[in-house]
Amino acid sequence: RSGLKKFTEKTITDPEAFRAELRKTRERGYGASESETVADVIGIAAPVFQGPGGKFLGVLAIPGPAFRMRRNFKSILKELRAAAN
Repeated sequence: RSGLKKFTEKTITDPEAFRAELRKTRERGYGASESETVADVIGIAAPVFQGPGGKFLGVLAIPGPAFRMRRNFKSILKELRAAAN
């Protein structure tokens, strides 16, 4: 109701675009953003559940400099998802 606050030029402020990003996040099983809150920072996040098919407990997230995160995205995501599981 109060809108989505803009932090950078890449911040998603359109509600429908935000919902679309949430759908994409659910489908692939992790979230990622680049420069949406802080310029030149990429964040990757994975959900943590209690047991197989269990209750949602929280999220593990790793932010880092975009140049480093881009270069190591696949390996960081692999380790993050393993830790979240």
